[in-house]
Amino acid sequence: MSRIPRNNSNAMVMMALLGVGIFLIATMWYDSSVGVFDAHGKIVWKDARYEINEKRRSGGDVVGSNGVVDENENRPVVPPGLTFDPDLEQYTTAGLINSKKLVEDWGQWQFQDLKEKSRPMDDFFAKANDRDISGEDFPADAWQIDPDYLSGFIEEGIHLVSRAKKAIHAEYGYTADNQKESQEVFGIELVDFTKVEKPPSAFLRRGRGLSGSGWLTIEAMESLKRRLLHAMMTNDQFTIVLAGHSSAAGHGNHFLQSYIMQAHHVLEPIFYRLGMKLVTKNIAQGGLGTTQTALGSRDIYGSEIDVLIWDTHMTEPDDHSIELFMRQALLGGNRSPVLLGGNWSVLKMLHDKVGAHVGDIGTDKTKITTTTGEVQGKSLPFAVQFLNCEATVKALCNNDKNRYRSTCWIPRNDFTPERKQAGFVGGRASWHPGFREHKLQGRRIAYIIIEALAAALNDWKMETNSGRVPLSSNFWHMNDVYEGIRTKIETIEDSYCEEKFFFMKRICKIGLNGRSEWTPRNDPMRTSIRSLMFPDADGYIPNVGKDVVYDPPDVEIPTLLVPEGEIDVRAILSSGISKRQTIQMPKERLHLSKQQKDFSHSTIKPGNGTYLYDHKSGLCDGTWSSWCERDKSTSCLLSGHNDARGGILFDPFSGWIVLNLDEVKRGIILVKLDLMKINNPRTSHMAPIKIWNVHGGRHLHDLQSFENSVGRTPLLEDRIFVNEWSSRGVGSRRRLRVILPPDMGTFRDPSCALEYSIDGNITKLNKDSIIDLGQNIQRVVTIYPLLDDETFESRRNVEVALRIVDCDVQYGATYRLTHVYWA
Repeated sequence: MSRIPRNNSNAMVMMALLGVGIFLIATMWYDSSVGVFDAHGKIVWKDARYEINEKRRSGGDVVGSNGVVDENENRPVVPPGLTFDPDLEQYTTAGLINSKKLVEDWGQWQFQDLKEKSRPMDDFFAKANDRDISGEDFPADAWQIDPDYLSGFIEEGIHLVSRAKKAIHAEYGYTADNQKESQEVFGIELVDFTKVEKPPSAFLRRGRGLSGSGWLTIEAMESLKRRLLHAMMTNDQFTIVLAGHSSAAGHGNHFLQSYIMQAHHVLEPIFYRLGMKLVTKNIAQGGLGTTQTALGSRDIYGSEIDVLIWDTHMTEPDDHSIELFMRQALLGGNRSPVLLGGNWSVLKMLHDKVGAHVGDIGTDKTKITTTTGEVQGKSLPFAVQFLNCEATVKALCNNDKNRYRSTCWIPRNDFTPERKQAGFVGGRASWHPGFREHKLQGRRIAYIIIEALAAALNDWKMETNSGRVPLSSNFWHMNDVYEGIRTKIETIEDSYCEEKFFFMKRICKIGLNGRSEWTPRNDPMRTSIRSLMFPDADGYIPNVGKDVVYDPPDVEIPTLLVPEGEIDVRAILSSGISKRQTIQMPKERLHLSKQQKDFSHSTIKPGNGTYLYDHKSGLCDGTWSSWCERDKSTSCLLSGHNDARGGILFDPFSGWIVLNLDEVKRGIILVKLDLMKINNPRTSHMAPIKIWNVHGGRHLHDLQSFENSVGRTPLLEDRIFVNEWSSRGVGSRRRLRVILPPDMGTFRDPSCALEYSIDGNITKLNKDSIIDLGQNIQRVVTIYPLLDDETFESRRNVEVALRIVDCDVQYGATYRLTHVYWA
């Protein structure tokens, strides 16, 4: 094993925070219409720019108040404190931070393209797979073949990443005088898997003392360098995705304080300067593993992932689930990502068998400067305070006041919430990290990427200085890398994954498509189950039913800002001239997809009794600029969290759910269903809903009375109610246990049946058949294989339908459809 050498800061500086809300509004991405749409193209919310951009899209002009076309009004309205990049249609603070003191202490970005007007602006990379064009295909005036441009750009990039490392060191109190200590906190181990059979030192599981920023295989570091050079050469996007449970989601903190968002916070201005679009997504979901999402990885996590992080040791520590997660990520997307996190056995196997690029992130806090008391702790750099307490004062680190920093509302002039807002973001569990722990984890992820960037830029500099322009494809082409990994997975011998999915082993070797109503998810309009649904005769398809109540961005939130006098890494990296270098960004990747399917025909008539349950309002895609759950029912509008378990409810009164699956070619269709103890609001008027007494099975009250008593509807997952009605009556606050008759072991009326149809061919399942078909692959994750036909030869759309029949009750006969998978 070897460690990467690193540069260290020459001086420690103190600086005043500028009066710009850098942290929160650093980068805002919108649909091209500057609005959010539901699954069928209906506008959900819009801001002041929507009307302007609709005019522009239709070729019209915006007429000013004087009746004359106003060129300025035909540009997007820019919120205060931001600039607008017309190439990316992006709001950003990059280039705005130019404090004289800041520049004197840290330097700034100074590169400009003096030949900008002569550069080709068409996307000439689009013609090649993965944008891997050959050297002779660069146009004559392209910057990629201009030695003068490259010399200035690469040198400025090297200075930028050096500033980034020094700023992170300084944030944690490290200078050139204590480089050994900083190495213990941020150093990276490179592992040669041809010589190592055991994990790196201190590696048992992620979270148990892995030092520094973590470890990578030599191949993984080379892969990161190649991906970054590819993104710089082609002005492409670079995507980092986190899959995890509640700790990774950042519960107890603002969503933007979660560690993957903290990584994005410091990396985005670097990527902006170097001509790349950084996309970072937190697709973590509280209380769950990854299996239900991993089965649809290609769509739900996304198909353009460069780095994928797994962080669900508390909820799915088994090798079987981890391997499925990683195999689907490597198989399903357009890119085979670098994999960080997971059990050593799986990472080693995938490296050895298929050439996967693997590593893990450091989590050790013991090398951080120790807090020995309250006064001494407050004297430390803000990022370090109360992060690593000695044993006698552990309570200081565990104290909510020191551990968390959040708020739910800051007054603004244009909107006042109807509902009283909570004092802080909820979810402060003992196992949830505080904001400083998230920040440290995010800085370590950023440091891995920054080290790879530094190495990539130095390689590029050496090639350019040697006259090898443009950069050889050996350094940056990616297509063969992706294809090599995918081909090997398709032929790998059975392993942990096949043990788990014994009932359909080929899931482990075929990339599946997926749709869901759980959030967050990639491109949420396109990846919703509703995007597959045929409407009923009146055009009905379930909708969220909740509107966001105010438009982005939020006002400045003090709990997200760096305190005055502390090191602000983003401000340091954002300093410089506002103009970036010329780009050829692929425009088709900049906007969310809108539903454009024509569902004018279906073999089976869709019902109108389906209902979208527990789906958050707004844009919940897990990105920095997600705008999720900002509706009037929310008690913490500034929380920002995206995770929820939505689904399509259907019961005996709902009729058919009819779906159109695109390009089924491998004969695989699965659905994830949850049997719910819940009232479907769409059909509640159609039949009485009854609750049974524990003693004797007689009807007691309808479900509405139950809801009035306990304050919410019951779910199958809820098992903590007492055994009888309170003697004080329905209005009492005593909790109840809702039990169905003893012969309903599956919480279903014995007479109910589930029917499903494949292209009009209907199969009927009674209670026992449903149990036989369902596969419980993880806690609260049961999937039902509807089609497993290895002889399926055609490549065509397939119509799938589901309904419940033969009973006239809702209670114990309501399903929630949450996921659909196919290949």
